[in-house]
Amino acid sequence: MAGRRPRAPAPLAAGDRAREPQPRHRGDRLHRRPPPQRLPGRGAGQGVPRRLACAGAPPRACARGRAIDEFTLFPLHTVLFPGGRLPLRIFEQRYVDMLKACLRDNQAFGVCAIREGAEVGAPATPYEVGTLAKIGEWEMPQLGLFHVTAGGEQRFRILERQIETNGLQRARIELLEPERDAAPPASSLCVRLLERVIAEHAEVLPSPHRLDSSAWVSARLAELLPLSLPAKQELLEMSDAALRLERLSALLRPGAGAAS
Repeated sequence: MAGRRPRAPAPLAAGDRAREPQPRHRGDRLHRRPPPQRLPGRGAGQGVPRRLACAGAPPRACARGRAIDEFTLFPLHTVLFPGGRLPLRIFEQRYVDMLKACLRDNQAFGVCAIREGAEVGAPATPYEVGTLAKIGEWEMPQLGLFHVTAGGEQRFRILERQIETNGLQRARIELLEPERDAAPPASSLCVRLLERVIAEHAEVLPSPHRLDSSAWVSARLAELLPLSLPAKQELLEMSDAALRLERLSALLRPGAGAAS
């Protein structure tokens, strides 16, 4: 979708309810479009592979410290960090309806990692902390199937959650303060690794590059490293970006294993 300009939401509202296609996928990450953003099959200190998925730009400013009612949740088997980019394929009718409403009202939705359950079918139980996602680009390659790229903005915490008859989850959420940020150490292994990714695979991390921000560096690296879902969720919930960067640096040292 590179170079494609976002389209107005009006065409989405037209026509009858589309029949849901049955995409052929293995596993339960049916809503993820490309493979997850990570460094596949690599242990600490083993370098950077030649092909990496795309990770994102810095987040937009959001209101903070306030509650939002009736906020739509999208539980997924992935962790979205502020400033990250999340490519999705949306085909379940409940999420097609969510997409239409977000485009019509210029609203975000909430991406939460799944604690228990699957992405499709019965409503899953999400972790309490997630990230606002704002739709950046979308297209409809076939009837009832939408390809969407969303950007991570601000973290939030679920206060109350309810499930509608169609399985869509809505919640009362509290927007969390941005992580405490600081410049990474000059000799940071995490910064050096991202510099190498940027130099050798510029398409992986689009500019602007905030290598002077522990929050940006740690979020991008957490997206790329092959960590388990609970480990990434723990990193997302950390309120101090410098501590998150220290945790990741420890994982990258020789002899350290990926978090499980």
